[in-house]
Amino acid sequence: MTKISQFRFNAIKEQVLSDWENIFYTERWNDLPSFTYFEKRNNEKYIKRVVDELIHLLKTLDFHSNLEELTPHFNDFFATIIAQCPFLTPDEVKYLTSKEQLEATKAFLDQALKEDANLSVESLGQAIRNFWITTLLQTAYGKKVTFTQPLYGYSMLYPYTDNIMDSQNDEMGSKANFCKKLTLHLLNLGDSKDFSQNKDPYERVWAQVRKIYDTYPPEQYRNVQNSLLAIHEAQIDSLKQQKSSMLPYEIDLLGKSFYKGGTSVLADAFLVNPELPQSAQVFAYTYGAILQLCDDLQDMATDKEAQHYTLFSQLKDHYVLDPMLNKINGFIDHSMTLLESLKLPTEYNIQLIISKNTRLLLAYAVIQHEFAFSKGYVRKVSSYLPIGPKALKKAMKRIKKAINQSVELSNKLADKTRQGTDLSSMTLSELIEKDLTNAS
Repeated sequence: MTKISQFRFNAIKEQVLSDWENIFYTERWNDLPSFTYFEKRNNEKYIKRVVDELIHLLKTLDFHSNLEELTPHFNDFFATIIAQCPFLTPDEVKYLTSKEQLEATKAFLDQALKEDANLSVESLGQAIRNFWITTLLQTAYGKKVTFTQPLYGYSMLYPYTDNIMDSQNDEMGSKANFCKKLTLHLLNLGDSKDFSQNKDPYERVWAQVRKIYDTYPPEQYRNVQNSLLAIHEAQIDSLKQQKSSMLPYEIDLLGKSFYKGGTSVLADAFLVNPELPQSAQVFAYTYGAILQLCDDLQDMATDKEAQHYTLFSQLKDHYVLDPMLNKINGFIDHSMTLLESLKLPTEYNIQLIISKNTRLLLAYAVIQHEFAFSKGYVRKVSSYLPIGPKALKKAMKRIKKAINQSVELSNKLADKTRQGTDLSSMTLSELIEKDLTNAS
């Protein structure tokens, strides 16, 4: 594979790694308020009520309607629950319920569900999280939050590629073959046919690349192409971390995590602004590196079980990880200093929003893997969580089950309709009562 991307961003990579080495360890979890036992219980009651209302909404909606007619119901619902949320700041509420944010999210969901009706809840969740990072960057860089085809294509690219690359099945080197073909498409040398209607997993990926290059032709927007090549190169390089055994320090795991996460968000940033100044590029790379460390911590146990080696999966069971989390906290402080130095106009306190939500990701990961931290550290971090991890896990499980059931029943409804069964007047709740999922 071409090394143009690695060479192009090598200076940023080395700068961010140098910044990391010079970061002080800090025990302060800045921007996170603490919650009492009774506040947590009240917050958990609120979350349970929200989940109950969401499940009721899913059951009563008329899924015969077009997707465009359904999403306003969800937008109204989420705008209401966000506005009433007891543990969000007014600035967070204002940002999350802004007209631009809701419209962009609606447009993303409409297109995702229209193009791929079989998209799993996990993949859709990953894609929308990717997209929300781009809307955060639009705000951070003083841009209007807007849905665009390049942002959509890139946000969908990594559920689709991850599904292929993370598969345990690699018969006859299929992953290597996929990587070679994707490299050609990123170099703009792939097949020129129309992939938009194809359901083949590979061709779904090619279609997302086409969405990006239709707006940003590579010959005119080299930063866009180079950043896409860079994250692809990082993905390929990460395959070296999937091996049966690895000695400590055999490969630079920290550097690989930084390169994978940094180039991922750098690509987001160039799709927001293809002419991004160097200082804004460094912030994007730093922010991406932090998010990758969060992912690696969250996946520490499963990565170790699957013999996928990251910094955290190698440290697991050997070290108490309190100092590592203190260093990441210091790195988050550093990234906010980088963002502040850009002095870009925004109507929101975007630094607080990014800092708070990144630290919450870390905090929940600490509780998820409490065995890896000292008891005092876990106790301290627990105080920053607005709801307990068990309550959050239960809520997410209920939501996932309700959405999966809704999708399954909607697909069943479509099949029955095609077979000539008249179900046009039935709601999803009535379909559940008829138990169509078990019908032959």
